[in-house]
Amino acid sequence: MTRERHWTPLVADRPTVLGFVENLPFRDGAFDFVIASHVLEHSADPARFLAELQRVARAGYIETPDAFMERINPYRDHRLEVTLRNGKLMLRKKPEWCPDRELVELYEYRAKQPVTQELIPERPFAFHMRYFWEGNIAYEVVNPETDNSWLSPVDGVRTHAPRFEARMARSHARFVAVAVFPARSQPPLRHFVAPAMPGLLR
Repeated sequence: MTRERHWTPLVADRPTVLGFVENLPFRDGAFDFVIASHVLEHSADPARFLAELQRVARAGYIETPDAFMERINPYRDHRLEVTLRNGKLMLRKKPEWCPDRELVELYEYRAKQPVTQELIPERPFAFHMRYFWEGNIAYEVVNPETDNSWLSPVDGVRTHAPRFEARMARSHARFVAVAVFPARSQPPLRHFVAPAMPGLLR
């Protein structure tokens, strides 16, 4: 089980390698295309994270909660706020899991229920950052001096209600598939599937 991925079991129905994105165990240029969906925001070293993606792949897709959503509805395991401006990833290191407690209290008191139960399920991409890249990842860490290597607090309750988590997990998977393979191009899946696993490892 993994707490960060909506507490659902990891399904290993194909060759699987577990590791840290900041130190991937693959050779240079091993992949044509990589997908980092809801992973970057967990990194304490985003520069190294993105450098490794560029090292092992020629292109890819990155998705995270948008910085706005992360600020008003922070996760205890997220170390970054990420948004997109003029084709560039803007990364802000979080000095703690909840940088603005007053804002979160205001959001939870008045807006959380309609946002999570109505707005996000209907318009998930308005609350998520989506970024396609090829060759190089354009990004800026706006506060590189901030230390975001803090330990995640131990919490006895989940950040979101289980029913909402299940709805988002189902709808999110469906929308991500559309985002990665746009209808206008419909590239064959084989273009994004790596060769045999043994040749990929360092």
